[in-house]
Amino acid sequence: LREALFLLGDAQLQQGEHAAAATTLKSYLSQKSSRSDEASYKLAMAQLGAKGKDDSAAGMETLQQLMNGDMQSPWVQRAWLQYAQLAYDRGDTAETTRATERVLSAKPAEPIAAPASFLMARIEMDAKRFPEAADRLAALAKSYPKNLLTEDATFVRGICLQQAKQPADAQK
Repeated sequence: LREALFLLGDAQLQQGEHAAAATTLKSYLSQKSSRSDEASYKLAMAQLGAKGKDDSAAGMETLQQLMNGDMQSPWVQRAWLQYAQLAYDRGDTAETTRATERVLSAKPAEPIAAPASFLMARIEMDAKRFPEAADRLAALAKSYPKNLLTEDATFVRGICLQQAKQPADAQK
């Protein structure tokens, strides 16, 4: 039944029922489990997705608690990446860079590494470091040719190269 509780909370989250998912996942987490990192991440996403200001604060708290975990856990890595994205959204470049570098230094798997690399390229673009952004996007496309972000990375790389005054490379 405990596994059913986890699956219900996950399904509620996927359906956009954030408040219900948060309640269900909190109940699941009330007892120690082998999926506590995953459940904590999903609880944070449910809390952040809920409408209330208190929910958002609770989501940040849940995310930060999870970020204290083992960086070899993909769910801890995801928490750091989500935190980096939230920092980027509020315009905190230094915190975004710090968090994203932390994720990348853990050598995550493709589902985490590709968006983290893309986020770092966005930071470099915002700082008008177009050659560095282009290099990072090229590395992303080369390392993860079948990733959903590869097409975007290739296109944005062309824009970066154009901004870097390399029109011939941009056209390629």
